[in-house]
Amino acid sequence: MLALAPRLRHSKNASCSELMGLLEMINFSLHDFTFAFRLIVEARDYLNHEQQDQPIQHHVDLVRNIKWASIQIASFKSQELANRLKAVVDHLSEGSDLAKVTNAVVVYELNSIIRLIEDQIKIQGFFHYQPDDADKLKSINRQWSQTLDSFMEDDLKQEITAGIDCYALGHYTACVFHMMRIAEVGLRHLARERQITLPRNTPIEYANWQQILDAINARIKEIGQTVGSGGKKDLMLKFYQTALIELNALKDIFRNQVMHVRHPFTRYEAEQAIEKTCRLMHGLGLYIFSDAHGPIDWDDEWDQELRYRAQHLT
Repeated sequence: MLALAPRLRHSKNASCSELMGLLEMINFSLHDFTFAFRLIVEARDYLNHEQQDQPIQHHVDLVRNIKWASIQIASFKSQELANRLKAVVDHLSEGSDLAKVTNAVVVYELNSIIRLIEDQIKIQGFFHYQPDDADKLKSINRQWSQTLDSFMEDDLKQEITAGIDCYALGHYTACVFHMMRIAEVGLRHLARERQITLPRNTPIEYANWQQILDAINARIKEIGQTVGSGGKKDLMLKFYQTALIELNALKDIFRNQVMHVRHPFTRYEAEQAIEKTCRLMHGLGLYIFSDAHGPIDWDDEWDQELRYRAQHLT
């Protein structure tokens, strides 16, 4: 009896127009590929033990296996292999004259498929992620959940994914570069929330970090001078000063170095860039949202903070 491939599963939220996500493929799934290859070999071996001139049996199971295997080895991008796989499915599809499809015919096709796969294996290049690095890719939605919920730009998710993927691939300087692009998204959102203006009406997107940080710092000093003492002022200064400290650290430790090609970064430094950028974006995302307009309503935020403390700290 033929072994069966797993049933194909489709995400409820998947769209036919969407490209396969990086986290869905992690470059290449060796487990699924080897299982798919083994299914084809086992099917060939099984049919070899059957009477060759007899019509094929279990064709429904075989079609299911071939369809599933086709998806797993599609990354080979071999048209000849794809045509052979399709030929087997066509031979065994509903409406075909299955009485004329003998075991020998299917064995011949499967042998051709096996040879093509073996030829492709010799010329394909694969990258093996270390388990810990693959886990970083798989945990992006969890580790960066506050950032992704607050800043819903599509390209931000792509930047995060590219940065973590570069880390997993061992391209640590490229990882730092992507982290700084992510941090700049946070910097711009903070500048817009503080409604800063730059000399000669320079757009925020075209200003350097130091210009923006200096303008934000001036607005934070205004808070110290204009907001009355109390819990709200403490909450505001904690938020803005923390963000400013973290952004200045990212600028001096990573951003200036990576943008001016001063030295390559190590694995440890890339880990630090990921950790510090994630912490910055998480902290900003507690109060700043991409679809918000105008400054944070700190009276409302302080009321919420008081309610939280009453519920959890008493």
